[in-house]
This record gives sequence, structure tokens and C-alpha cells, in this order.
Amino acid sequence: MDETQNPLSSFSLEDLVKEVKARMQSYESAKAQMSEFVPERPPVAITKRAKHVSNNPMKDAAVERWSGWKQFKAQHKNATTKDYFAARRKA
Repeated sequence: MDETQNPLSSFSLEDLVKEVKARMQSYESAKAQMSEFVPERPPVAITKRAKHVSNNPMKDAAVERWSGWKQFKAQHKNATTKDYFAARRKA
């Protein structure tokens, strides 16, 4: 560390806060001035996939297997998953 600099404890908190605020104001004004020279770019278009598209065939198969479970459970209150898959096999 440079010995010519004073440690922070030698300054009052108020003076430190004033210095930080002055430097932040200087930074913000310089930033605003620099932004005048930077041309604005139009936003880049981002294409998004539909949510139902999946790259995982295992997940797709699992979703398909369980697709009727809620409806089956609503119709058969005491049904188990074993009953559900047995009924799927019969259908």
C-alpha cells in the first residue's frame, strides 16, 4: 500500500460520504456525455420456441403416459396408478 495515502479512519464519515457522492455524480455525468456518441441500436429480435416443443423424447413419452391421469382419478376416486395404467392397456 502506498504510504503517502491517509487511512480511511483519519477522515470523518461525512467527508467520505460527500466524496463518494461527488465521484458518483462525476461518473454519471461522464457516462451521460459518452452515451451521446454511441449510436442507439434497435433491439435484436429473439425467436422463441413454443413451450410444447421438446428435445427430449423420454420426457415427451412420460408426459404422454401421464396425460390422462387427472381425468381418470376424477372419475375413479379410489384409483391407484396401477389401475390407471391397467385401464390404459385395455383401451
